This record gives sequence, C-alpha cells and structure tokens, in this order.
Amino acid sequence: MPVVVCSLLAGFCGLLNLQELDLQENMFNGNIPECFNTLSSLKMFDISSNLFTGTLSPSLMANLTSLQYVDFSYNKFEGPFSFSSFSNHTKLKLKVLVLSNCNINRAKGNVFPSFLVKQHKLQVLDMSHNSMKGQLPNWVIKHNPMLEVLILRNNLFYGTIMLFRTNHNIRLFDLSGNLLTGVIPKFIQRFLPGISHLDLSSNSLDGVIPSSIGDMSELNVLDLSNNKLCGEVPSGLIANNSRLLYTVKLSNNKLHGEVLSGNFSLDGIWNLHLDNNNFTGNIGNLAITGSLGLLDISNNFFTGLIPSWISNVSIISELVLRNNSLEGPFPCGTTSFTFLDISENLLSGPIPSCLNTRRLEHLHLGSNSFTGPIPDSFRNLTKVLTLDLSNNYLSGEIPSFFGKLSNLIILLLRENNLMGSIPKQLCQLTNVSLLDLSNNSLSGSIPSCLHNITGPSYQAFVQESTALSHAPSFYS
Repeated sequence: MPVVVCSLLAGFCGLLNLQELDLQENMFNGNIPECFNTLSSLKMFDISSNLFTGTLSPSLMANLTSLQYVDFSYNKFEGPFSFSSFSNHTKLKLKVLVLSNCNINRAKGNVFPSFLVKQHKLQVLDMSHNSMKGQLPNWVIKHNPMLEVLILRNNLFYGTIMLFRTNHNIRLFDLSGNLLTGVIPKFIQRFLPGISHLDLSSNSLDGVIPSSIGDMSELNVLDLSNNKLCGEVPSGLIANNSRLLYTVKLSNNKLHGEVLSGNFSLDGIWNLHLDNNNFTGNIGNLAITGSLGLLDISNNFFTGLIPSWISNVSIISELVLRNNSLEGPFPCGTTSFTFLDISENLLSGPIPSCLNTRRLEHLHLGSNSFTGPIPDSFRNLTKVLTLDLSNNYLSGEIPSFFGKLSNLIILLLRENNLMGSIPKQLCQLTNVSLLDLSNNSLSGSIPSCLHNITGPSYQAFVQESTALSHAPSFYS
C-alpha cells in the first residue's frame, strides 16, 4: 500500500506549473515524495487529515518559495519538522499556516518557530496541540496586522497576554490550555472589536473579567473557564448586549455575585456554563425565550424555586443544577432532556412523573428530599444509562420493570425507605457496572443470579439493608 500511494502522489511531481495541491481528508500514508520540492509554483499545499509518516525534511520545502497556504495538520509524522528552509525564504509570504497536531520542533525543545518573525502577511495561524514551550509569542500578534485567526491552544506557553491596536481583524482568538498568567487586558474590546470567538480557558489567569468584553458586539463564543478569575460578571455580558452570543463558559473560577438576576438575559444563548463558582441569588425570576440548549449552574450557592419554564422549553437537552440550595418540587412539563442532574439540593415532594422522556440518558435526583414511590412512568426510560435516586425518602418496592432498562450502567437506590424483596428482573441488567441498593428496608434473599451480571467492573452493594438474608459472597 505505501508503495502504491507513493507512486500515485509522485505523479503530481511533473506538474511544474501546479499552484494548488489539496489532498486533505484522505488515507494517504507513507512518506511525502521528495520530488514535491520541484513544484516551485505551488501556492497552496494541504495534506491535512491523512496518515503520512516519516519526517518532513528541509529539502522538501526548499524550492517552494511561492507558498501562501500550508496545512500539514493531523498526520502521523514521526520526526521533528525543521523550519530552517522556511527561514531562508526571503520571498515567502505566508497567509495561512496550520501545523496543529504535528511533531514540530521536537529536536529544538518544542520552541515556537522563529522564522515567523519575518512573516507579516499571516491571516490564519494554527499551532495547536504541539506541546510547544516558551513565552507566549505576542510578537506574532504585533507583526501581523491582517491576522484573523490565531489558535495556539494546548501548548505550554507561559507569560501574559499582550494585544496591539494593529489587530482589528482578529475573529478567532484561542490561547486555551496553556500556562498563561496575569489578567485579561482591561480594554480587550478596543484591540479585538470584531472578535467572534474568544477562548482563554484552562490557563491561570486571575483578576476580574473586563467590562469591555460586554461591549464585544460580534461575539458568538466566550470561554473563560478553568482559570482563577474573581469578582462579578460584567453587566454588559449579563445583559447579552451583542445578541449574537450563543455560548458562554465561565466554569471553574472564583466568580461571585447574583449573576442570574433580573437583568440577566438568555436571549439567543444556547450553551451557558456557570458551574463551580461562588454565584448566589434566587433563580426563580429567571426568564427565557426558548433557545437554551444547555444550562449548567452546578456547585454554586443559588437558592429559590426552579422556574416553571425549565420543563417547558422543548429545545433544552442538558440541565445541571447539582449542589445548590434549590427547593420545592421540580416543575413538570413537556421535557426533552437527555441529561438532567438536580442532585444535592433541597427539592421535595414526589418524583415528577413527567421525567419519563425516552430521550433521557442520565437522570440524577440523588441527595434531595423526594418522597413517595418510584414512578411507574420510569418504565419509559429505555435509553437511560445512569439513574441516581439515592439519599432521598422514597418508599414502596423496587420496580421490576428496571430489568427492562437494558442500557443501564449505573443504578443507585441507596439510603431510601424502599422495602420488599429485590426483584429477580434486575439480573437482566447485563450492562450494569454499579448497582447500589444499600441502606434501605429490603427483606428476603438476595437473588443469586445477580452474580452472573457481566458488566464492566461490576459492583453490587446491597447489604446494610434491614432483614436481607443469604447474601452471596460476591457482594460488598
């Protein structure tokens, strides 16, 4: 196969006037033919998303002085990529350079390629996923006033972010997954007025979120998660002044304040992640127009009743309210959840029968004060993978229809007031890996057939339940 592929690709080498060579998203493998260095008229060279191996020798690029568009990303190169040939190209005027997921500059300690100092026409630069080290190359931003896309995510760059007034064209700015420190530039909107995608997540940035971010009228995606940011969310961002903003990720910071106040607008927002902060306030008055698809406010200090619209927004698929101080019953309505986690709150009353959508894959109701029996409507949860009803005040018997929920991997019923015997139908849960029925009022014998369940890393916890007898030795 490599010989055939190499012969096929070598056929391009005679096309001396070829200007564009696009081989992306195929299954070409083996080494890149050295004869490609004869294509001196080549302006576009895209071999991304293939299975090329071997090394990228300097001689391959030596004569390609007309290159403007280069994309070598997502291959299986084994050796370091040398930029020495690029450094000697005085005529080289790159506009697009994409080298994500390449084994580049490994021999030189994964440092950022210095030849880019001489490139001032770049519009797109993607060096992501390369474990590149050193100080953040702010000079790339300064020397390329036409830069529209800068992606340096998932490297090992350190230092602070510096912006320059020359970069008014940047639309996508992604420095996520590095070791950056310091604050987000105070007047970031002045330097990036047309930004649509801003991702500074997974660094060690501190300080407050600049109020100027709320003035970014073209912003679609904002991800500042997994940093050390503090203070309150700017009012302009809360009010969603841009109306184009559809993804906001502020997770895992030290933010506080009543972010979901009466001024908060969810107009147009599709994904909202506020989890793992110190937010407070009553969410009962929060309103929505109907576009929300994912809401995660878990691990905060929110209070109040869950708004009734939560269960009437047909488009919302993932709702995570875990570990707050929300109270009252869960509002019933027309739901379309695939993931619902309202565990570790102060919710009470019977489990709503409306939580029976066939789309549900994960249902977490644990550590609340729900009462009454497990709803018969749960027999419709045919796609459910994880079901957590633990640490409540549920009564009645374990439903035998659980045995027909064949996709179940985790079933947690511990610490309730369930009684009666363990239904043998649970033995039909062949995919289950964790079954916990402990700390209930169950009686009778534990079905020996539970020993035959072959789910991955299967564990069963059924003891510490009153009046159970004849527990087989395989139970914890």
